[in-house]
Amino acid sequence: MSRSKTLIVMGNAFAALETLVAGFIIFGLQVPGIYATAYSEGNLTDAYSAILITGIPFVLCLVGQIVNWVGLTKIDGINRQRWTMWFLVIGILTLAVNPISGILYIVAFTYANREQRSPSPAGVNGSLGNATLAKMPRINDWTLQSNLEDLRDWRVLSDTEAMSVRNELQI
Repeated sequence: MSRSKTLIVMGNAFAALETLVAGFIIFGLQVPGIYATAYSEGNLTDAYSAILITGIPFVLCLVGQIVNWVGLTKIDGINRQRWTMWFLVIGILTLAVNPISGILYIVAFTYANREQRSPSPAGVNGSLGNATLAKMPRINDWTLQSNLEDLRDWRVLSDTEAMSVRNELQI
């Protein structure tokens, strides 16, 4: 797992924990008291408005959590740039409410951009940066042989290293 995905998992875990604790405090402790007081006074509009005022942000947080977990699975796909921007925006918006998750999302954005810019090593997926091995120009055997001899003459490569390169390249 990449470093950016690890940071996003940690940010999502902190945000989910905060959402669950806030939901328990709001719906388990405060709303029943507000609802009972308003209901006993006969003012049902205050009772329902209390539930709506506290319920709508909680539902939005739950929807945001679901989108964040979906974004975690899709961040390595085709729309990588969009999802990294999503986590940057969510990180900035989350800073006021949950600074730990916000910072983790913002740091994940920076690591995702670094990971995207770093070229993949040759041989892992058959590519060198943006050029595939099939598109690279062929070098004739004579050029390789003369370069190997030059490297051996300049004492950059020993005789055994030059022989092993020559055998591996089959020249």
